[in-house]
Amino acid sequence: MLGRSYLLVDGQSRLALTEVGFYENETGYYRRARPRGNLREVTLRQVLPGRLSVYEPRTSLYRRLFMGSALLSMGNPWAAATSAAFPPRGPVYFAKDDGPVFALTHGNLSRAIHDSPGALTMEARARRYEVANTASAVLGMGLLLGGLVRAIGHLGGANLNGDLTLGMMGASVPLLVVPLILKNKPAVHRRQAIELYNYAQQR
Repeated sequence: MLGRSYLLVDGQSRLALTEVGFYENETGYYRRARPRGNLREVTLRQVLPGRLSVYEPRTSLYRRLFMGSALLSMGNPWAAATSAAFPPRGPVYFAKDDGPVFALTHGNLSRAIHDSPGALTMEARARRYEVANTASAVLGMGLLLGGLVRAIGHLGGANLNGDLTLGMMGASVPLLVVPLILKNKPAVHRRQAIELYNYAQQR
């Protein structure tokens, strides 16, 4: 009995979570599932309903509430507001027609919305932002590290081109800033793809 999780029904009956597929309470709609590739079941909270529903682990909700409370207790309302507006994201999942749960990735989502050209276009746009952000971050970090290595070489007495060193470090700055500016773009376009798909399926 120790360590098992239960769902309390009507304040009396207890149901083991392993026996519950779906439930709803004042905090939202939940389902128990084992996402493809996961070794164990998890409790997922629905964050976007529809024929194609989006879920996040219940622990993501607790983590955001905890971080917001911690920032408020530190007396930093601006940081608390920023945390609420841009909460840290954990893994995100989706299910089509209440079927199997999959990780919300480009490949999985593209297969699920293959019958909606408009939604696929939005998902392709999200993917382009993902690739651009990753490439920019990798290239920027490479230039920055290369510049730092050369700067250390200068300090060690190596005869290196100082202008090239400064140029590498300077060029790394905009490349590292781009992913920070565009970090929310993939998620925004992916959500739009899902909403467009759900809207089209209702017509």
